[in-house]
Amino acid sequence: MESPTLLWSIWRASRSIEVCRGLQYAHSRGVIHRDIKPSNIFVTSAGNVKILDFGIARLTDFSEARQHTRPGVLVGTMDYLSPEQIRGEIANEATDIWALGVTTYELLSYEKPFKGDNVAQLLQSILSKEPTPLSKLVPDCPLDLTKLVASMLRKDNQERFRTIADFLPELERTYKNLADISVREMLKLSEDQLKSNDVAKGVEALREVLQIDGANVEAKRLLEAAQSALKDKSVTTRLQSLVETANSNLRQGNISESRKDAESAIQIDPGYEPAQQLLQQLDRLEHRTETINRLLKQASEKLARQEFTSLEELATQILALQTDNKEAQSLLQQARAQNQPAAPGVTTLGVLPAPTGFFADAAVSRTRFFEGDQVRFDKIQETLKFYRNHLNGEYQSLSNQAKFTYYLWIASVVLGLAALVSGIILLFLKQFAAGSISTISTTFVYFIQKVFQQREDHYRSLATAKHEHLEYGNHWLLVIQSIDAIESPVERERRQSELVDVLTRKLATSQAGPPQHSRTPYPKRKKKKPVSA
Repeated sequence: MESPTLLWSIWRASRSIEVCRGLQYAHSRGVIHRDIKPSNIFVTSAGNVKILDFGIARLTDFSEARQHTRPGVLVGTMDYLSPEQIRGEIANEATDIWALGVTTYELLSYEKPFKGDNVAQLLQSILSKEPTPLSKLVPDCPLDLTKLVASMLRKDNQERFRTIADFLPELERTYKNLADISVREMLKLSEDQLKSNDVAKGVEALREVLQIDGANVEAKRLLEAAQSALKDKSVTTRLQSLVETANSNLRQGNISESRKDAESAIQIDPGYEPAQQLLQQLDRLEHRTETINRLLKQASEKLARQEFTSLEELATQILALQTDNKEAQSLLQQARAQNQPAAPGVTTLGVLPAPTGFFADAAVSRTRFFEGDQVRFDKIQETLKFYRNHLNGEYQSLSNQAKFTYYLWIASVVLGLAALVSGIILLFLKQFAAGSISTISTTFVYFIQKVFQQREDHYRSLATAKHEHLEYGNHWLLVIQSIDAIESPVERERRQSELVDVLTRKLATSQAGPPQHSRTPYPKRKKKKPVSA
């Protein structure tokens, strides 16, 4: 088979032909591009070549009246400037041929023919140095194409092709010779491959032939025969057997063997859809496995650092990818066990003291309970929810009042400092009356600060008390929710009765009044007598 370098050389020569035809059209209308380079050559999705950026193009008729664009000004891209452009001579068709030669040289070798560490060195290289022969950079490049590119890069524009009309036939002849040789060799190779039942490689060679010569009748005939062979029953049976074996290996978890079988099917028929779908499935599975392993490693690190919130998130992500992952399930249970807030049970709450005034504030009504523990339980739950919402509103209101008072206190402090500073400044300026009044007024501002500070402390203490009531009520509601979640009706009813009994006892205790505590008298301190000198 032809080397990849030769095939690419033929393909790139065909692109240069299309560029030449575009330039020939422009030149025939008196337009010189003056900036031919790879970035100004665009290949559309349909494979057509377009020449872009005629922004610095010139009309030959308009420019003939003057020999230079402007003294000391270079128009174009430095790497693709012709020697005559550097010398300030008028640009013509040979200028575009030079730039196309530089572009073709770069397209074939991936290197620019002229180089320099700075602009001066680059321009000197273009004017005086010869480029490295293409045969050294691309050994497989056809000799005719190498010579043609070298002729495009002659320093003297008189030695170059003067017009595209002169150059284009030579390029087309070179391309046709290369294409004919390549097509003949590849057709012979494809026939040998088809005869040896290496159908996949034969099809690949025929497709490359049609890329060079899309109208080749022999290549089309052989390709149709090869595709018919691929659809032969024996080939289809072989393909089905390979895909079936690959699916079996996949079910057993042997991903590597499954991939080998699927790739073997693709080698026989690159267009066999079941094998393509299986390879896509294997790619997704391998990607998922890599993701799961990475997340498991991160989860182990989070567990070691006891970062249980992050651990729960990672375990949830793993289970979203693989629901039966045992390690992720274990990690999720550990994380949730650590993140779950400990809710006090009925026994604990029965012992814990309630905040002062909790039952007196109608958390549990002092009126008689309805008959039946179930009805009482429902009534308790309803009352606690109402009381929680009421307490939450009062807590937010007190918090806002404390915050507002704090801002007033800050403002009074700033005002006091401003009055003090202004008084001192006035005294220095010998305005004693105004300075004395301003300084004395800071005393009045100081008392205002104290008032705001006391009010803030008062509101915050009230808010703290309300928050204690709110948290205590929330604990009871948490216990009620846990009782409601019990599946056994008998056990749920027993727990409801127990809760009603505990709350009834607490209500009775609060109605009887707090126990009287005897005050321990403290001895009065004796006044110290002044020590005489």
